Amino acid sequence: MGMLRRLRESGEAFVAQRLAGRGFSFSGRIPSRRGALFEFAFEAATEPDAGGERLRLRMRSTLNLPVSALRSWVEVRSSSAALDEGSRALVPERLGALGITPAAGKPLQSWAGAVPGPRPAFALLTLMQLDKERLPAPLQQALGTRPLHLTVTLASVVEQSGTEVDFA
Repeated sequence: MGMLRRLRESGEAFVAQRLAGRGFSFSGRIPSRRGALFEFAFEAATEPDAGGERLRLRMRSTLNLPVSALRSWVEVRSSSAALDEGSRALVPERLGALGITPAAGKPLQSWAGAVPGPRPAFALLTLMQLDKERLPAPLQQALGTRPLHLTVTLASVVEQSGTEVDFA
């Protein structure tokens, strides 16, 4: 009950705002005695795209536990415009900086591995690319003549928190 009371008393626990143009965002924080137990942020925005519209949804969250922290990111990008590269044109540019190069023609791909840094950490990244042509024929017909391209990226990192741990 103490946590709920603190949330009500803290006017900063949840924040919502309208973004410039056509979008919105909201964020929240659940405090604990050691800082934030859980934090999240969500953003949604649309913008015109040549002959269609582009949608971007982003969500990030952090769960801080006594021995580890789980950080997650989800990004959804879609377009109803005709794109020469299809859903591949919607893949986040940041993947290249991580050394990740998605293979063409594979709708679902995953990568996992250790993350270098001062604390032990492990990351998992999954990428889904979907174009209208991959959908079942009845669903393609229901969507009409407009193109549809969709990319979903999910990344999670589990990081050791607090003191260093020797796994040897």
